[in-house]
Amino acid sequence: MTKKKNADVKVQFAERNVFSMEEQVRKASVSLLLENPEAAYKAAGKEFVPNHYTQFWATRERAVLLFQRAALALSLEENREEDDKTPMVSPNLIIWRNSFAKGEFVTRHIIATAIENNALLRLSQIEEVCRGGCERKTVSKVFRRGVDLGLLEKLSGGYKITEKLWNEMLARALASILNKDIVDLAKYVVSQAANHEELLKTMKLKTWVKR
Repeated sequence: MTKKKNADVKVQFAERNVFSMEEQVRKASVSLLLENPEAAYKAAGKEFVPNHYTQFWATRERAVLLFQRAALALSLEENREEDDKTPMVSPNLIIWRNSFAKGEFVTRHIIATAIENNALLRLSQIEEVCRGGCERKTVSKVFRRGVDLGLLEKLSGGYKITEKLWNEMLARALASILNKDIVDLAKYVVSQAANHEELLKTMKLKTWVKR
C-alpha cells in the first residue's frame, strides 16, 4: 500500500472514530449504572449528556455519601441524643413536626407557602399543595398544633407565621448553611451542575459542526 493510501486510510479511520465517539460514550454510559439513565435527567428536567453521566459515575460513591451526610445534618435536631448538650435552634418547630406522622410534610408546605405567597394561609390552600399526601383533618390538626405552640396565629382571614416560628426557621437555616456536611454537598452539586451545562454546550456545538 502506498504512503498516500496509508494516509487516506488513517484519516478515514480517525474521522469514523471522531463521529462515533459520542455514540460510544452513550453506550458505555448506559451500561454503567442505570438501565435507563436518561430517566434521571428527564425527572430533573435536564437533557441527557453521556459525558456528564460518565463523569458522575466516577464520583458515584461520594455523591451518595454526601447526600446521606447532608440529610443527617438537616435532621440532627430531630434525632439528637437525650444527653446531647448542643443548643437547639428550633425546639418548638421540632415538637410541631413530630406531633403527627405527616407533620414534617405538612409543616414544610405551610412555611414554604406562607413565605412564597406573603399572605395569610388557608386550610384548603395547604390541603391543595399537599396534593392528597394527607387527609384534610390531618392538615387541620397540624394548623391547630402550630397555634398551640405559638408558631401560627389564627386571624379572621386565615393563619400567619409568628415571629417565634420565623426566628426558629432563620436560626435553623443559618446553622445549616454553616454545617460542613451541607457545605460539602452544596459544592459538589454546584460543580456537577456547572459541568453538565458546559458539556451540554460542547455536545451541541459538535452536533452543529458535523452538519
